[in-house]
Amino acid sequence: MKSAFWNKHYQRFSVQQPSAFSSYCVSSFLKREDVVVELGCGNGRDGTTLAEAVSLYTGIDACPVAIESFSKKIDQHQDTQSRNVELLQGDFTNIDFRRFMKNNERLAIYSRFSLHSINYEEASRLLSNIENLDPSSWIFMLEARTIFDEFYGIGKKLGEHEFESDHYRRFIDPAEFLKEASARFNVRYFEVADGFAKFGKENPIVMRVVIESRL
Repeated sequence: MKSAFWNKHYQRFSVQQPSAFSSYCVSSFLKREDVVVELGCGNGRDGTTLAEAVSLYTGIDACPVAIESFSKKIDQHQDTQSRNVELLQGDFTNIDFRRFMKNNERLAIYSRFSLHSINYEEASRLLSNIENLDPSSWIFMLEARTIFDEFYGIGKKLGEHEFESDHYRRFIDPAEFLKEASARFNVRYFEVADGFAKFGKENPIVMRVVIESRL
């Protein structure tokens, strides 16, 4: 991940409106007693919405500028700050998620547009870390770009479905992801469609997935 690109990106990124995916997860999957960990929290556009819906929230991002921006946002919202929001700068693919589970709450891991920002090795490590959790205590909600994306093929080809333009993207093959996820987890929800992640003139075909442990 190119820190220089993301630092510059979040210096000018001012979108505060929560994504449609965060609203969908709040209304369809999250419970008040859940503990949410967001992977790639950015400037907190989804984080504050998620935090208001659950008992505890932790946002993780490798970009220091993003964490600083989110922190300032929290300071301006005392109601959110009082909900025990924690922000961590670091690699979310190398986290022991058990550290966030203190009182037998369900862990809800949230990833919007972060899975396609990491390479195959990092993605494999992330899924293994999730798989090692207690079977009855977690849910993973994700939205990511796919091989059907309008940006697919733009930039220097680095590997299978991997390209680098101004930053790295690893476009997800939904069929392959579903095959792997089904072999390791219970797939509670899976859909590939446009209309989910409209942004300006962009309307990418994205993958939405909710997985949980096989009990």
